[in-house]
Amino acid sequence: MRNITDKWGERVKWACVNWYGAYSTRHAVGGLEVRPMRDIVDRIVGLGFNCVRAMYSVEGYVENPVVADDTLLANPELQGKRFLELFDLHIQMMTDVGLMVIVNNHNSKSGWCCHYSQDEGLWYTPEYSEEQWIESLVFFANRYKHNRLVVAIDLRNEVHDYDGTHLTWGGGDPKTDWALAATVAGNKVLETNPDVLIVVMAMCFGADLRPMRRMPIQLMYPNRVVYETHNYLEYQIFDNISKILLPWKELRSYVLFLAVIFVSIVVFQRQAWKFLGKPLPPLGALLVSAGFWTSFFSLVGLTIATKMRDFAMLFCAFSADVDFMPWVVGFAVTSALSIVSVALGVVLLLLGLGGVGGQLQGPETRRQGRRKLYEMSPLGNPVVVAAQTYGRVRARPEVRELEDLDCSAASRRAASPAAAAERSPASSLPATPSAAASGADWDAGRAVTEAAEAACAPVRCRCCDLCCVPGFGTCLRVYRDIPGVVSSILFRQAPRPPAEWDCGLCVGLQVFILLLILISLFLAAYICAHLIPTYNFAAWHFDRMWGFALKDGYDFTAPVWMGEFGQEARGTYWLNFVRYLSSRDADFAYWAINGLKWKEGEVNVVTGNFEPWDPLWDEETFGILSSDYWSIRHTWKLLDLTALMASPSTWRPADHPCDYEVDPACGG
Repeated sequence: MRNITDKWGERVKWACVNWYGAYSTRHAVGGLEVRPMRDIVDRIVGLGFNCVRAMYSVEGYVENPVVADDTLLANPELQGKRFLELFDLHIQMMTDVGLMVIVNNHNSKSGWCCHYSQDEGLWYTPEYSEEQWIESLVFFANRYKHNRLVVAIDLRNEVHDYDGTHLTWGGGDPKTDWALAATVAGNKVLETNPDVLIVVMAMCFGADLRPMRRMPIQLMYPNRVVYETHNYLEYQIFDNISKILLPWKELRSYVLFLAVIFVSIVVFQRQAWKFLGKPLPPLGALLVSAGFWTSFFSLVGLTIATKMRDFAMLFCAFSADVDFMPWVVGFAVTSALSIVSVALGVVLLLLGLGGVGGQLQGPETRRQGRRKLYEMSPLGNPVVVAAQTYGRVRARPEVRELEDLDCSAASRRAASPAAAAERSPASSLPATPSAAASGADWDAGRAVTEAAEAACAPVRCRCCDLCCVPGFGTCLRVYRDIPGVVSSILFRQAPRPPAEWDCGLCVGLQVFILLLILISLFLAAYICAHLIPTYNFAAWHFDRMWGFALKDGYDFTAPVWMGEFGQEARGTYWLNFVRYLSSRDADFAYWAINGLKWKEGEVNVVTGNFEPWDPLWDEETFGILSSDYWSIRHTWKLLDLTALMASPSTWRPADHPCDYEVDPACGG
């Protein structure tokens, strides 16, 4: 069944709040330095919550230290007590007023948590073994088994991978199989108290319950498992984009503006191509161009996907393999196919199938293109032509300014037999040089090549040196014809006769392909910027990660408790998430009731590591209560949570009152 029920089968909805602190180095719940414990308990009841998630550390259980007096300034009668005494009093005081309690093992070593660089993601650490972890769970289950309002034992907080130890769900390895460890620990607890519920944390900091879909946990008593998930704004990559980079509404404006600009350029290019008579690129040039840009963007995508997978591997190998590995493989395949396309295009160019400057208009044209490239090479090898030409271009100190020179005509004149005869005693160059060719023929071939290069030098381009071989058109003609292009667009003038494919058109093709790819990316970003902030997208994501378990009638159907979530601004993320909890009538525990937190450091956003500092009391910006542990920090938050407490929920969508420019935590 999907709901938590009592012994009569009636729905019992956990509308809880987290009251943290006992797992920290202070070994006491927060607020006791400000207000008497009884006052805070009464405040929780008065706010409408019916249960509390109470946390401890294995170290606190093992060492049972004396709680520091400065932690109990507002509770002098409690000074001198040890951790277990204070924890007992804490539990008893809450259950005395009718609050249900879920006892949670938050961490092993007392202190701040939780980050992927900490070994607290495992249920055992070098300091505290798996046996001690299970022993502590059994200890508290037995200690409170006669207290009927201690309703559950929460086995572990936010399990995740650590330092190359990748957790599995059903792998069988006792060091990595979280489902196995939870089953063993859960059964040990049930041996002590068969009436208590066993709360099992989802993978990946509590964000991913998908492995349970194929392998639900089976304990010695049925209907004892409650799955726990956690969720915060930073748990979703798409929400982080909005929080860290740009709000979605601004991103939509920017990408739409750029898409319109680039579409305008593409339209102009198309009109210019029509004005020039729609010259067609050779197949080789087309394959090289399309393949190059596709491979470039595919390699960029592969790099990004690989980096994201590597980051995910730091804390959740399961998600890395399921969510990111398909992208890595897809981009890798696309890159390989694109590189093959480039290689094929280069082969076609070197074989003379039109070259960079020829047009594949027919067999005769292709034969002429092959013959021209062949004739230019002393050995008849197109690869040599490319290498020598590239060397000459690199050696040239500068490219002469463009002149209004018909490279095609000049090249033909330079390559004519009469011109060749003037430069060499040989009257002609054999169409197919052979090993038996005379020295005069060899010199004649060099003379023709040098004459062709001299004619083309004023208009040669660094980008594609083979574009101006004899008979292959004028370089960059399209740019000198911009006035004519504009006139043809405005006055619909008849296009000119087809121009020969040249370097200018080659460059234009690269720009055209690049712009088409960018326009596609911008349009995709525009659609995503509209879709991602919507409730439907959020609901799809949460259903995929853990909400599926709330569907009745499946083998994996089970109660799911949202054990932690919090926010300081009523923005897109908050509204979508609260709406989802309401629509699924999900049990929850808000983080947190605390008004202050014992801060022991912070995460460096550059290195990703936790950097400790001298501990101090700081504002708990997610807290329901303010620092006085009585007044309400955010009224809107309490109203939203109150609406979630009923079953079915009474919460309904509201207007968006949060401005991203005022507070980036709005999330959209």
